[in-house]
Amino acid sequence: MDIPDLAWFKVLLLVAKHSFEDLYSMAGTCKLFEEMLNDPEVWRTVSVEKYQWHLEWYGFYQEKLVEFLQKCKEHNNPEIIYREAVTQFFIFKDDEAVNNFRVAVKAGHMESSYIVGL
Repeated sequence: MDIPDLAWFKVLLLVAKHSFEDLYSMAGTCKLFEEMLNDPEVWRTVSVEKYQWHLEWYGFYQEKLVEFLQKCKEHNNPEIIYREAVTQFFIFKDDEAVNNFRVAVKAGHMESSYIVGL
């Protein structure tokens, strides 16, 4: 029985939501998953919860992690957008951050919805 690529992609997205380590392990198991890893939707979906957004906190030995976070930013990961907006708004007092909160809301980020609602 041949499982369609779309079904495998949905599985990949589900794994991405929970752990980027598992996502990379999965991509290392077969060529199809490795190719699917390049889809922008994967980078918008992947979980970045356990990593700080302050890239300067990571040392040289964590270069791959920094690359991962930057790639998520390039593909408009809602958690990254939210974190940048929090930094802009609460630390730099930049009112333009409200627009970034709205962008994160449109991408489905719950905490951003709460802040925009306030």
